Amino acid sequence: MTISFNQIPNDRRVPFVYIEFDNTRAVTGPQAQPYKILHIGQKIAAGSKPALTPVQVTSVDQAVSYFGNGSILHRMLKGHFDNNTSTEIWALPLNDDQAAVKATGTFLFAGPSTESGTLYVYIGGDRIKVGITSGDTGAQIATALKAALDAAAYLPVTATVNNATVTVTAKNGGDTGNFIDLRHSYYDGEKLPSGVTLTITAMAAGAGNPDVDGAFTAIGSEQYNVIVVPYTDQSNLTKIDTELSDRWGPITQNDGFAVTVSNITYANLVALGNGQNSEHLSIAGTPKFPTLPWQIAGALGAVVAYYGSIDPARPFQTLALNGVLPPQVGERLTDDERNLLLYDGISTLLIDAGGKARIERMITTYKTNAFGAADTSYLDLTTILTLSYL
Repeated sequence: MTISFNQIPNDRRVPFVYIEFDNTRAVTGPQAQPYKILHIGQKIAAGSKPALTPVQVTSVDQAVSYFGNGSILHRMLKGHFDNNTSTEIWALPLNDDQAAVKATGTFLFAGPSTESGTLYVYIGGDRIKVGITSGDTGAQIATALKAALDAAAYLPVTATVNNATVTVTAKNGGDTGNFIDLRHSYYDGEKLPSGVTLTITAMAAGAGNPDVDGAFTAIGSEQYNVIVVPYTDQSNLTKIDTELSDRWGPITQNDGFAVTVSNITYANLVALGNGQNSEHLSIAGTPKFPTLPWQIAGALGAVVAYYGSIDPARPFQTLALNGVLPPQVGERLTDDERNLLLYDGISTLLIDAGGKARIERMITTYKTNAFGAADTSYLDLTTILTLSYL
């Protein structure tokens, strides 16, 4: 049998033992697909990196330095690093829109306290503890809370105090700030000290998200398998779908998909999901979750990137989301509500017996074909990831 070589000439007559190595068949079978993930979100002035410049990030501390403590992008990356430290991570910071308005909310105290105790306040799922002494007035409690908030630089808000009222203002402008959850006494055993009342006004009045089209211009033709965004406004979702549709096209073949999260009410989630019909976009519904929705988006993107790169066809059901505070028992969606959301193009999470948030089902927002007929061909995210692998 004739043996062919690539480097040894077949007409060589000098006797010798000639050896060459050929690795062309050393690796067989399906190959791993390394994923690269991109987080797009706002920075604050303290961040050292300029807007619209992609930068690789390897730690939460870097995210704080690059984009500012408590910024949207910092908290997105915190969600990522809580769940995945091995995928190649990139971030693209945006400035607040010039016309943006920052959301605000308030904590109004009344006293005096008739016992000593601890106040537990939660902002975006982060717990802040304030010691209260018997006899403290509402104004004294408000001042103490303001000091505690100032010390927690990682929070997504800043604080001011006026008499017995603490006003918190989102660090970033836009309607994203309206979705920062404010509450107190989340866990069993946490309560207001006797004599103290607390009235919370939810975050509101934020408006003017930045446009993502500048971000897509900035990344050019670079491919990212997963793109995480904090925005759910119709304008940005449409731009994301348009960009990813082009990237998935037969000419460009630079595919990827986007994931975001919304904590609006069930009824509003129905409307949000039915307003989209994209196989390139996943929206997870997290109503009443205390944790920031963009931090949950970072966690979801991290989990999908990690396990999708291992096996794109493996369902994501039951995979845990670390660092996500679930809704209290009476605030969770029912099985029937989650089932209906899955028909509306909204991905769902479940809470296990130990209070851990887990992926229930990751789907796209694609529901109907060009003729308006129901179409499940692109329903599951695993289908999209498998096609991307091919």
